[in-house]
Amino acid sequence: RHPLFTGVSEAACRELAADTRAELHRRAADLLASDGDHERAAAHLLHAAATADPFVVAVLRDAAAAACARGDAATARRLLVRALDEPPQAAIRPELLVELARAETAAGAPEAVAHMDEAVASIQDHGRAALVLRELSRLHFARSDYATAAMVAEQALAVAGPHAPNRDRLQATWLLAASL
Repeated sequence: RHPLFTGVSEAACRELAADTRAELHRRAADLLASDGDHERAAAHLLHAAATADPFVVAVLRDAAAAACARGDAATARRLLVRALDEPPQAAIRPELLVELARAETAAGAPEAVAHMDEAVASIQDHGRAALVLRELSRLHFARSDYATAAMVAEQALAVAGPHAPNRDRLQATWLLAASL
């Protein structure tokens, strides 16, 4: 029994149209979010219709970060997938993909590599792209795909350029991957 429908029969709840249920979940999420309870709001947003609302994306990301912080990568992943479905604004999408890939990595989901690749392809800032490529290289390394890890680390070095402030970290990643 759903707490929002206390006093309402199960049959009456089932009879609600899907769009009505989705709207009620959205209203509940708005109320909870206005009280600062983003985690409970996000649980309702999983059942609300996508409306391309930046606030919804922010609430889902906040709740996903909280889930990751407590070690619940599966919940974080589910929330971030829903945030992508909203969809987010174009400028936010690459970082959302990186967050999703991190949660997927922690959850052991194979889609992490594809989401990280997609993020890298859409990041315009070379310094940021290099850091995400480094992270992708480390992901391949952790999966014992050393040749790909070295190739991606080399790509990170090329994207960063010779005077990048974090070049030493990029080189260390490449050296480690290339040595195996």
